[in-house]
Amino acid sequence: MPADSESSCSAISSAKVHQQLGALTGQLHDSLTEFGLAAKVKDWTGKLSDAKIHLSYIAGLNGEATENMMAQDFHDLNGQVIARVVNLAATVEDQLMPKTIRTSFPTHRTSDQLASQGF
Repeated sequence: MPADSESSCSAISSAKVHQQLGALTGQLHDSLTEFGLAAKVKDWTGKLSDAKIHLSYIAGLNGEATENMMAQDFHDLNGQVIARVVNLAATVEDQLMPKTIRTSFPTHRTSDQLASQGF
């Protein structure tokens, strides 16, 4: 099928779809008016706009909460790493201190003597 034929078929079907949509919209409007719902529909459209604003606000808060939760998780992990490093340093200190004292003071001294000298 030549390109001109395709575009003209597309234009015809597009125009037909628009015509059918227009007819459906007209029928819907007539039905709503007949049932006395036209005024309520206008009121609903205003409420839908408000609802969209509120939902957008909630979505924004949800996004902020997610960022805060991720930051909190990162903070918690940092705290855990810091606690492990402090624990490791304390363990190393506990293990090295007696060896340091023994090598620094080759004579036998009791722990009371060392304590009196500030060790």
